[in-house]
Amino acid sequence: MGAQAFNTLGVKQKTLKDTLQDEKIPKVFFDVRNDSDALFAHFGVALRRVEDVQLMESATRKTTASRKFLSGLAKCVEKNAPNMLLSGSNLASWKQVKEKGERLFKAEHGGSYEVFNQRPIPEDIISYCVCDVQYLPELWDRFWKMQTYRWRDLVNEVHKARLAIDLVAIRSCYKRAQAPSII
Repeated sequence: MGAQAFNTLGVKQKTLKDTLQDEKIPKVFFDVRNDSDALFAHFGVALRRVEDVQLMESATRKTTASRKFLSGLAKCVEKNAPNMLLSGSNLASWKQVKEKGERLFKAEHGGSYEVFNQRPIPEDIISYCVCDVQYLPELWDRFWKMQTYRWRDLVNEVHKARLAIDLVAIRSCYKRAQAPSII
């Protein structure tokens, strides 16, 4: 579908692009950087009002030293599984699905991103994508409740910085895996 997916008017005369760029509508991501880059580079979509669960998790840590590096999604899910009533067997199954999907697209496992262009989309890729988003609502809710208003403001500042158009300049300020210094 390409650009048509972002530019087709819906029932209320709004496009998906309009929704993604609307400051009034919150959008939840986990590490929005690559998604933001791709949406802007390919479709001219400049995300607004993003709430990044990765940054929210970092802000809940108790010490500055513990906030130096950002956690990946798997670590966040693992660490918070008991709070999300996620049993050991369900967690193991979730990890297995993620690993199986990654082998299909990560070059170091002999995969290729071309798998995302196959039609129909392979079932293992669909399952992988489901795993990427299925716990975001629970993680968001948990981390949002744990943050003080001060931290919420700081996290929102970093969200906005991550979405700035000049992403190259922002990324040169800190290493890929390091957390922004204000968190």
